[in-house]
Amino acid sequence: MKKNITICCVALLSLGLAQAQTSGSTDTDGSSVDYTPKKDDFTGAILFGRGNFMYNVNVPNQPMDNQHWTLYGNAPYANTVSDNTNNITNIAGGEARYFIMDNIAVKLVGGFLHRSTPAHQNMQQFHEDENGELVPGNDPNSSNAVWIPHYSSIEEDKITELYLTAGGEYHFPSRFNRLSPYVGLNLNYYYANTTQYDPTVMYSGSYSVDDINEPLIYDVGARQATTHGFGFQLVGGADFYLLKGLYIGFEVRPLTFIHARAQQLPAPGLEVLESQNSTWAAFTQTHFKIGIRI
Repeated sequence: MKKNITICCVALLSLGLAQAQTSGSTDTDGSSVDYTPKKDDFTGAILFGRGNFMYNVNVPNQPMDNQHWTLYGNAPYANTVSDNTNNITNIAGGEARYFIMDNIAVKLVGGFLHRSTPAHQNMQQFHEDENGELVPGNDPNSSNAVWIPHYSSIEEDKITELYLTAGGEYHFPSRFNRLSPYVGLNLNYYYANTTQYDPTVMYSGSYSVDDINEPLIYDVGARQATTHGFGFQLVGGADFYLLKGLYIGFEVRPLTFIHARAQQLPAPGLEVLESQNSTWAAFTQTHFKIGIRI
């Protein structure tokens, strides 16, 4: 997959450069052609590079039969900025820009993910022993042709991740009519939530109508972990217009600040464990982008 993306990018760049060389920098009437956006233009781009979704903290464990049920403390961290493992073949999100002036644009960048697995109750099998008591499991003395399997539960697992960036850019004039360098400011918001619940209820040992063993309840309710993050970034970059309606660009974040807060809820009605983290970074998040001008 990475190889295919790289080949497509190289092919697109080669095609654009070839078109730029054949078309030159003048229009049919001999006047200079300006490829850069103007007031009221829209641009849209796909970003490639390190992902922008913030990792969530761990969801607390279910109590089960552990008398030392522990809520382990772990703080959020800004994984969106790193001095390693930046990858140009990773699609990091989409960007939309609107030019309110020839040299000033406002933009919105974002991404969203939601996965949901609903819970399903388990079904435990029993058999009647020689004393007339119900015992978990199938009767080992009977034929397996009449056995009924134990149906395990399906654990509820819901994940929601969101990031939004609103910002502005100031574009500088360039002596190259296809190049549009710019600086800007981004305001960032990150959100991540994970909810888990195991509906398993198990009986152990034998029981009769008059003597029922207490069941083992794996979970007492939905467990959650939630992270919110806010920050800002200084931005610098340049767009190169292969055609009037097609461009590629590179963007770097000279300065980044992100503050994140996380909450872990072990069960409904219990106190949450809160943690927080602040991150300063410089030149640790770059993006390559391919976009169109409308």
